[in-house]
Amino acid sequence: MSSPITFVSGGLDGSGVYTDAGTGTVFTGFNGTTAEALILSGTSLAQTGSSGNGGNTNGRSIQIALPANTYAFAMFVSSTAGFAGPWVELVSSPSNFNNGNANYNLTIANSGDSQFFGIISNTAISSIFIGDLQASQSPIRIQSFEEGGPASTPEVSTFLLIGSGLVLMRFLRRRQQRRRQTKRLDPVFS
Repeated sequence: MSSPITFVSGGLDGSGVYTDAGTGTVFTGFNGTTAEALILSGTSLAQTGSSGNGGNTNGRSIQIALPANTYAFAMFVSSTAGFAGPWVELVSSPSNFNNGNANYNLTIANSGDSQFFGIISNTAISSIFIGDLQASQSPIRIQSFEEGGPASTPEVSTFLLIGSGLVLMRFLRRRQQRRRQTKRLDPVFS
């Protein structure tokens, strides 16, 4: 996993889209299918407004567009004020975000509560939507976010170092076995 994203004001553009300069991860706020600004709340990234749009589909959400070759992500999510029950879906557009197809549901009891959510996948993850679909729920904020790619392949020098160590261990072990055999063959005189 990479280092957690630190949400800073330099990442927000004029329309409320947040782009992390270090990873290239893009966070975009939506109210239904309409883009809606995101704001910084301390070191968290928060939805604006007071509640979801009140329907069962296309509610207030945050799209997280991940860099290529992202196979894992983790985040802490909380609410801005009160109860929230955000849904998480691995979809690519706000028109596909609805609780009929939601992959996961979180429960956040109040604004002091936060929930951990993470996924490790065998296939690359390109887009995540997280948000509330009900009018009675508080907007959410992402307190921390971390993404990761596949494990890196060891370099050739690492393989050579491991291989030579194994060969050396085998040589030393053989040498010890020979010493034990010659000691057994020597007559013992008292």
